[in-house]
Amino acid sequence: MIEAFFSPATAPFAVAISLMLMIAAVEVIGALAGIPASAALDSMLPEIDADIDLDVDMGLDFEADYAGGPLDADAPNVPDAPGPGALSQI
Repeated sequence: MIEAFFSPATAPFAVAISLMLMIAAVEVIGALAGIPASAALDSMLPEIDADIDLDVDMGLDFEADYAGGPLDADAPNVPDAPGPGALSQI
């Protein structure tokens, strides 16, 4: 099992799992010490408050003419609505 974990084919997964376990260990140690690492990192980063107002005009002017009604009136054996399906019996 451990040979499969360290094989070259699964190296990216081994690196990802190892990094995840290291972050979890730092969080647990920080939580036991009283300051979780994520809270410490959050207090070090500056507060950024961005207020962006955008006025976007797509300029999509088009007209559509819909003719309504059935698509093909001469189609045989076309039901008006779908019948009961497998999930309607539940």
